[in-house]
Amino acid sequence: MFGDKADILRDTAGNDTITPNGGADTIYMATGTDTIKYALRTDGGAVSSLSGFDVIPASQFTAGTDIISFDSSALINNNNGNFAITVFETSSAADTNTTDNMGIFVLETMTIADGLTAAATAIGTRLTNEAANDAFIIVTDDGTDTYVIAWDDRSANGGDGGGDVDANELWVLLKITGVADAHG
Repeated sequence: MFGDKADILRDTAGNDTITPNGGADTIYMATGTDTIKYALRTDGGAVSSLSGFDVIPASQFTAGTDIISFDSSALINNNNGNFAITVFETSSAADTNTTDNMGIFVLETMTIADGLTAAATAIGTRLTNEAANDAFIIVTDDGTDTYVIAWDDRSANGGDGGGDVDANELWVLLKITGVADAHG
């Protein structure tokens, strides 16, 4: 399934792959093990924007069964020179430089409604040892909903290459409404 604008995407029963592409899509998934595939970090909302991202109601997403998939170009630890390969969950600081333990960071609650500048500050406070040209996925919640956010510091992709998290390097890819604790 593809959506290049604001679409309502519904899969069928069974194991399906949904590729939202651009646009603020609303995704409804039926039974089965479904995969939501983000081919590019820019498949969600516009850079540093709290609009234009995809939405999945919590009742449509089965944790532990359904999958959110990312192209490997969205996950790289430039300091170690390798692609990120694991999920790292923490309620405190997360060291981005730990070999083979980087890439998708599940962080404790932060206030997303204050905008991506505040989110960038909160993410930068929680991540340590991020380096120039890193690119990671951050999963967090605001106590009501869960957000999947891409961070890309690479200058070739619009970042400043400075090794710090800036709002203009963040994209909200997806919001799962009603999932209040991404960390839980």
